[in-house]
Amino acid sequence: MQKQYDAVIIGSGFGGSVSALRLAETGKSVLVLERGKNYLSGEFPRDPKILANTLWRYPDISCDQGLFDLRFFSDMGVLTASGVGGGSLIYSNINIKPDKDLFSRIKWPSSLSLAALEPFYQRVESELSLQVMPEGLDLKASKVMHRAGNEVGASIITPEFSVDWDNCKKCGECGQGCNYDAKQSMDKTYLKKAQEKGAIIRSGAWVYVIEPTFSGYYIHFRDLTKNGQKVQVKARVVVLAAGALGTNELLLRNRDIYDTLPAVSATLGKGFSANGDFIGSIQNCSSSMEAWRGANVAAVLGFSGKNAFTVAAQGGKQSSMEVVAAMGQMTGKILQFFGPVVWRNLSSILPWMMAKGALSQPVPITLPGAGPADRCISLFASGQDNANGIITLKSSGIDIAWDFARENLKLIENMVLKMTELATVMQGTFSPLASWNMAKRPITVNPLGGCAMSDNPDSGVVSPYGEVYGHAKLFISDGSIIPGALGVHPAMTISALAEHNAEEIINSI
Repeated sequence: MQKQYDAVIIGSGFGGSVSALRLAETGKSVLVLERGKNYLSGEFPRDPKILANTLWRYPDISCDQGLFDLRFFSDMGVLTASGVGGGSLIYSNINIKPDKDLFSRIKWPSSLSLAALEPFYQRVESELSLQVMPEGLDLKASKVMHRAGNEVGASIITPEFSVDWDNCKKCGECGQGCNYDAKQSMDKTYLKKAQEKGAIIRSGAWVYVIEPTFSGYYIHFRDLTKNGQKVQVKARVVVLAAGALGTNELLLRNRDIYDTLPAVSATLGKGFSANGDFIGSIQNCSSSMEAWRGANVAAVLGFSGKNAFTVAAQGGKQSSMEVVAAMGQMTGKILQFFGPVVWRNLSSILPWMMAKGALSQPVPITLPGAGPADRCISLFASGQDNANGIITLKSSGIDIAWDFARENLKLIENMVLKMTELATVMQGTFSPLASWNMAKRPITVNPLGGCAMSDNPDSGVVSPYGEVYGHAKLFISDGSIIPGALGVHPAMTISALAEHNAEEIINSI
């Protein structure tokens, strides 16, 4: 392997993939370093009992280098992906632009506006071949959710899907990695083109040090395909695209422990957002929905006004939905009594349950609120939280501190109210995720912020084009630079920002 490149990109999700293609198109030598595996069709894990394939827990448990990185911090849980293609491997395929009102509520750099990003949204739409759901699918879950949404005054949002509908098996497994080549994920689109232009993608590369040197940076990583062997490469430009968790942790370690990036702004880690994510379920509806048919998002509804939010009604693989339905909707004082203790130990409890097969088949006893799987659907709401989370570095790794429940009480109350109204219209019952009922801790699948874009280093970590203040030719291109909650699925905006910033990265070489 060559030792020097024009650009090294750390991470291969939405932002990293866009950066890789645009740099490779100019003839630059590009190396993409991805900690996870390069999954081919048919290789995505389906048996949660095999933890080494399912969970990413490296370096704490070196053999666990699976697809899902699920972490439970002091005040929040976060689910991300690990693999070539990053979060695009497991996201729900939906691409939504925030409207002008939502966009304007975020404190963007003065030069950025929704209108300024419009050409870049269009570029993303073209590269991913985005399409709305075909009318002929005739999905029960979509009809039920749209009817209920109309009755409670919600708007029906028509998202664009990154799905090849001709190959789609309509099995609802999108959130687990598509084994049928139907998902237009970043490895199948941007990264594939980048490779054709000469970019090199190296999986199993766990980066830990970024070290400035004359005319560039040394990047130190462990080759997980060779038992963690240490490797060093050099780049004229580095693009950090490891996601909100990975990028914040790398910068914190290199600023505060290795002292290789001492000039990174004091605002690093601040302004973390969960994108207002709030997860729950509707059970025991009067109508059969069979939400495992189709892509895993059956409908997207919008609730306007004060504390506005969107909600995606999602299904999944049929066997997975049978497990979820059997778990019921556990609430009550017993959960709240044991909740704080359970939350502190979930990082151990959940993998133990998975290894024992507790998530592989429905529980054999009838739990409160349990019902038929075909009358169950999950609700993933996103709103504009106050983005007041703080990512800190401790001896055990990063942590997130944030009194989310108290600081975002009105938003949560509105979400629960409206989702309960949906359930009532559907003659079913609504309940938030059990982790919320027991510990008032949310779980987000859309972590944002901590390295905010800003007009100056006093109010953010990167410039309006993603360059890290104090460290020239070091850029960030992922969700960590978004300075607030978008209130809709962020994938399209992360990609559009990467397109926007690409020219500046190219010009810096």
